[in-house]
Amino acid sequence: MLGSHPIRVVSAAALVVFCATVTTAEPTTTAAFNTHFREWMATKLQAEYKAHGQPDAPWAGDLERFFSAFSASYTSRFADQAASERLDVLAAAVAKAGCDDPLFLACQARVAVACKRARQADEALRPLADKVRATGYSPVCVFFATLWLRTARSEFGVTKKPPRFAAAVAAAATDPALAGDDKLIYIRTLLPDDDDVLAAVADEFAKPDSGVDPWVKAVATGRAEIRKAWAARGRGFAAKVKPQGWQGFEEHLALARKALVAAHEMHPEWPDAATEMITVSIGDRTDEERSWFDRAVAAEFDHESAYRRFATAALRPRWGGSHEAMLAFGRQCLDTGRFETFVPGFVFDVALSVGEDLSRPRDAFAMPGVYEDCLRAANGYLQAADTAPAVARLWRSRLAVLHWATGRYPEAARILDELRDEPAPQALTESRVRLEELIGESRLFGGPHGAAADAAEALIAAQKLDDARAAYERLAAAADLPAAGRRIVADRIATVRMAVALDRADWVDLQPPADLAGWHVVSGEWKVEADGTLVATTAARSRSTLVCEATIGQDVEVTLECDLGQRPAGQNPVDGCSLMLARDEETKRTCAVVAGGVAQRVWLNNGSTNAGSQEARVEIKPTSTLRAVLWDGKISVFFNDQKVFDRVEVPPDWLAGDLLALGDFAYAQPKQLRIRKLRVRKLDQAPADF
Repeated sequence: MLGSHPIRVVSAAALVVFCATVTTAEPTTTAAFNTHFREWMATKLQAEYKAHGQPDAPWAGDLERFFSAFSASYTSRFADQAASERLDVLAAAVAKAGCDDPLFLACQARVAVACKRARQADEALRPLADKVRATGYSPVCVFFATLWLRTARSEFGVTKKPPRFAAAVAAAATDPALAGDDKLIYIRTLLPDDDDVLAAVADEFAKPDSGVDPWVKAVATGRAEIRKAWAARGRGFAAKVKPQGWQGFEEHLALARKALVAAHEMHPEWPDAATEMITVSIGDRTDEERSWFDRAVAAEFDHESAYRRFATAALRPRWGGSHEAMLAFGRQCLDTGRFETFVPGFVFDVALSVGEDLSRPRDAFAMPGVYEDCLRAANGYLQAADTAPAVARLWRSRLAVLHWATGRYPEAARILDELRDEPAPQALTESRVRLEELIGESRLFGGPHGAAADAAEALIAAQKLDDARAAYERLAAAADLPAAGRRIVADRIATVRMAVALDRADWVDLQPPADLAGWHVVSGEWKVEADGTLVATTAARSRSTLVCEATIGQDVEVTLECDLGQRPAGQNPVDGCSLMLARDEETKRTCAVVAGGVAQRVWLNNGSTNAGSQEARVEIKPTSTLRAVLWDGKISVFFNDQKVFDRVEVPPDWLAGDLLALGDFAYAQPKQLRIRKLRVRKLDQAPADF
């Protein structure tokens, strides 16, 4: 029946251990593909220059070395900043010698992006696609110049695609250098993931005279149809999908299945079509996700996308799986013992994914067997002879997070000592833990005052807040309290004070103090000026977010005053202010009230996308007042004393938590947000003007 999608139950016992079956053959690895891609790109650039440049010029030798080094950096996504800077110096030497070839200049500009000079790269790249084409270079080279212009512009907030971008993507597929087995390079590294680009490219490939390889055409078509299917359905809950949405979803998935099955039959030795079929099977409920995963890893053992789609999508409870099944699969990955790949360590990623569904993500590591599995994975990489230093540092950092998450604070502190309190940023980002939280709690609870801190935490859990505050104030008086732990103690005291005030008083002044105690910075630069004004500075194309550590509930009223000064012509007209209610710190879902930003508007959205958002036109003043009343799942918003939203029903998935946050987002230009007079009160009834 149309739209009737039964719940599919996947038990851990139903999973077949794959570690033996996928290793009896000789599947390739991602490292092998990356090596081939690097060699292909170096050969391509050098061959193109010899055909269309000046191969006998004095700089030819240096240019050949540049192309080789550029290919190595490009295929590793410019992960090594020092290597990018050395490449920048080499490019400058080639240019100084007199080389003005457009292909070289495009590569040099891409290096400039990697060296944080995106605006300079943008200016250089604007004419280069046309010059590369006019010089006679191949479609792939024209595509690279066009793609890198887009890359440069995205660094400073410009999302509009360059002219003829989709046409350049489609034309690149016809390049003779991507014939034979090298067509895999096109699908895996050149074909962008944008819905509109995929649709346009698939339409171009469908033309009888496109000249595109049938396998490339089938995979691109399958990807485009998957995107069209989800666009037709929408991303909301199944119960809210309309019949025409289900119809479009099923029709496009059927077309995707037809194309991708054909692609896999053409080249079963490549994992890409099988990996896409995991997504199709999730949508059409055919229970084939596992078999398509097995096909993908039989082709390429460590094809990461296959693991992620199967474990963190197909096995999720929302798609009929379970956390038990996810963790069992992670253990299977660990049991492969292939520490020269990412696969055994995927058990850590699976635990993080399970944590996303929990109220406290760190609790996933305390589930039965998870700590032991992650510990075994970390030790496996740290003991492997061929583990790169950067990978070893990441796993030592993950060990610190693992010990912290499971309350093994002395062990976490010991590893942080080894790391000199500088864990790998990736370990913090993926685990959603702040550096000061990791270090501070490890030092406090893992040090000589750990027992006293544990006792204070127990008082908070028992809602004996006055006693908890007194206990933490005694801790604050200890002369030997470590600096990192002292910050944690100050935050706890401020948070408890706010919680007591919110429960006992009417309006509570929540304007952050000078040391931001009781608040934590998620992003951006935040400070408090001498007069108490809270100031956030946001870099271009980034966010600033400050979260209150006291819970305020979901029946609440918040007021503040903010400066939204006028901007020069041609720039964003005003600065912006985001007030985020019912926020869940981990998932970043919230009911956000956004004033200003890119227009004379006030918006309601979910804090991360504009799906389901509403907007109201307002008059922005240099200093404005914002008041929001959230009551019984509805919100009213007042801007400069004018009611702009009247009891709007808030989607349930926006009401993710009990936190309050402040923030802003900068587009092409940096911004500064100034907030005063932040006040909050919990409600036991709706205000009269609600």
